[in-house]
Amino acid sequence: LGLIVMFVTLKLYNKIFLKIQLHEILKLGIADYIVYENNLIETIKNNYNTHYNEIYSDKVSENMSYYTILPRDYDENKTYPALILLHGVNDKACDWTKKARLGEIYYKLLEEGNIEPMILILPESGSNGKSWYTNWYKQNNKKYEDFFMGEFLENIKNTYKISKFSIGGFSMGGYGSLKFSLKNLDSFVSVSSLAGAINFPRLFISELKGLGILRILKTNFLMTRSANSKHFTLVFGEELKNIRRENVYYILRQKCKSNLNEVKKIKFLLSVGEKDNSSYTMLYQWEDVLWEMKKQNLNYKARIVKGEGHFWTYVEKELPYVLTFHSDSFKEAELMNKNILLGVSGGIA
Repeated sequence: LGLIVMFVTLKLYNKIFLKIQLHEILKLGIADYIVYENNLIETIKNNYNTHYNEIYSDKVSENMSYYTILPRDYDENKTYPALILLHGVNDKACDWTKKARLGEIYYKLLEEGNIEPMILILPESGSNGKSWYTNWYKQNNKKYEDFFMGEFLENIKNTYKISKFSIGGFSMGGYGSLKFSLKNLDSFVSVSSLAGAINFPRLFISELKGLGILRILKTNFLMTRSANSKHFTLVFGEELKNIRRENVYYILRQKCKSNLNEVKKIKFLLSVGEKDNSSYTMLYQWEDVLWEMKKQNLNYKARIVKGEGHFWTYVEKELPYVLTFHSDSFKEAELMNKNILLGVSGGIA
C-alpha cells in the first residue's frame, strides 16, 4: 500500500511540476509553441530515387540494412551531406516514408528550393526494431552502438561521397541520435530528437511502472512483468549505474562538464508533442534535457507542438522543419569551413 501511495503522489507531483515548468519555458521563450492549422504542405506522390544496402555484422550477429533516398538528379561523382534518420521502437525504416511521407516532403522542399540536396539514410535498428541503438548489457553479439558508429558509417562513406553527417530520430530513434552525437562529438553537424526517450527515469515512473526503483533494488517479486520492462532490462541490465551510464540526460551533463566547447559546436533540435505526457512521458523528458541545454547555453532549438501525441502523424507535421533545420546546419558548416580556409590562406599570404 505504501508503494502505491508513493507512486500516486509522485505522479501527481510530476503533473503539477510539469505544468509549472512548461509555463515557465513558454513564458521565457525557451521553446516555440507550434500550431499547425492545416495538414502539412500539399505534395504529389512520385517515385523515389532510392537505394537498398545490406551489411552482415559479427558485432550484432544479423544482417543490418538501410535505405537511402537520393535527389532525383543525384550525381555519383558529386559530394553530398547525409542525414541519418533513426526509427522508433517496434517500428521500421520504411515507416518514415509510409507513415510520415518523408519522400514526398523531401522532394517538395527540394523543388521549392527550401533545402539543399542531401542524402537521406534510413537504417533498420536491428533486433526486430528493438535494438535501442545500444550495446546490450553483457551480450557480446548485440553491440548495436558499435555497429552504427563503426561499420555502418564506414559502409555509407564507401558507398556514397559524403561531405558531412547529421542525425535525427523519433522516440527510440531520438534517444539514439542524441546519444550517438554526444558520445561522438566530432561526427555530426546537427542532431534532432522528435519525442525522444532521453531521460529514462521518466519512463520508469509511467510506462515501465517502477522499473527504475524496483529492479534496481532487485525486489523482483514486486517487479512488473510487462514486455517493455523485460526487454528494457535485457538491453540495459538491472543495475542503476549501467542504466544511468546509457541515459542521454546523464551523458549530456557529463559531456558538458568535460567537453563543453565541443558540445557547443553541435546544433540541437528538441521537439515534442503537447499531449505526449501519458504512456511515454516524452514531454517530461523533453523538459529535463531542454533545461540542461538552456543552463549550459548550448546551440539548440526547442519546439512543442499543440495537440500532438506520440504518433507518426506528429512526425509528419514536423518533418518540413526538421529537414530545413538540418539543411541550414549543413550550409552553415560549409560556410564556416570556407571562412576558415580563407583565413588560413590569408595568414599564409
